[in-house]
Amino acid sequence: ALQRRIAVMRQFNDCPLEDRLRLLYQPIFDCRDGRVVGMEALARWSPDGIEWQAPGEFLAIADATGRTGELTRLVLARTLAECRPWETGLEVSINLAARDVVREGMAETIAAIVEDAGASPASVMLEVTERALQIDPRRAAAQLAAFRDRGFRIALDDFGAGWSSLSQLRDLPLDRIKLDRALVGALSSDPGARAVTGMIVALAWQLGIGCSIEGVESEAQADAARALGIHLMQGYHFARPEPAVQALRLYAGLLGPASAVGIR
Repeated sequence: ALQRRIAVMRQFNDCPLEDRLRLLYQPIFDCRDGRVVGMEALARWSPDGIEWQAPGEFLAIADATGRTGELTRLVLARTLAECRPWETGLEVSINLAARDVVREGMAETIAAIVEDAGASPASVMLEVTERALQIDPRRAAAQLAAFRDRGFRIALDDFGAGWSSLSQLRDLPLDRIKLDRALVGALSSDPGARAVTGMIVALAWQLGIGCSIEGVESEAQADAARALGIHLMQGYHFARPEPAVQALRLYAGLLGPASAVGIR
């Protein structure tokens, strides 16, 4: 296993990322009217062009090889080029690696990429995890403020996975929280999960922060989320991650109403 990891790290370190990276997009639905309002970019990396790995498998390698900044820049530029938010009106979401959140000058770098593409920073949602904030909380808060000052929107991903998140809601410049998949999975069957989620949603509303959920896999989960006042959703129940062409067809309604499963 160690030898394989070393070999994969060498492949990642030596490869031209633009040739070994592809993006899939999962639509974000507003379930009040069934509209697609955004696309989350999900990166896939391949060491050989045949087998494709999700970020959970290769992001640690990107971090170890010092290429997370390059990866973020490439994902953002390609997302803007493929989704064209200035034409579609869609919000695009990308995930920032932990080191990106505390990397000096990252706000200026990302802003330059968006400006070069002709997009508005307001159309870009930058998703960060609680782990990223824990590396250096003070610097992370300053960096998020720098992103916000340049017009970007900020989402705290996997919210509910750690207790320290609750205290961060008040102090961080957040536009949205995305509830942790474990909470979402239990919504339809666990009264405790519904109670916790309801508390989080109420607190977020009081602080002027929006809520969304990902990983919705059933109509029962979607119904439970609606009952709690959550209307932004994504997951296999609605649409699987697809290349840009297919994802944008769904946005344009070219696949017909049967594709938007669970929307009502």
